[in-house]
Amino acid sequence: MTFLESITLMLSLIYSGSLLYTGGKKLGAVLLLFVIFFATLATLYWPLLLTLILACVIVTVVHKRVPHLTQVNQRPNIDRPLTHHVWDSINRLC
Repeated sequence: MTFLESITLMLSLIYSGSLLYTGGKKLGAVLLLFVIFFATLATLYWPLLLTLILACVIVTVVHKRVPHLTQVNQRPNIDRPLTHHVWDSINRLC
């Protein structure tokens, strides 16, 4: 597993745990974090451990700086206006 694959995996798992926690599924978040921690220890693969630490730092910093990005119920249909704008621009060009 490359470093890029490790950081992608750990960011997605840590972000999933964050969404579970802010969505009120605290037991699921705790279980997910235990699974991540023990799976990382079981592999004894240093890039995976390094990316776990880096992913935790990244998600924590994002949560402190822009907290609405890491909360579950704060983002309804953010992508819709952007995609409509892109498709309207493409249709005007054609």
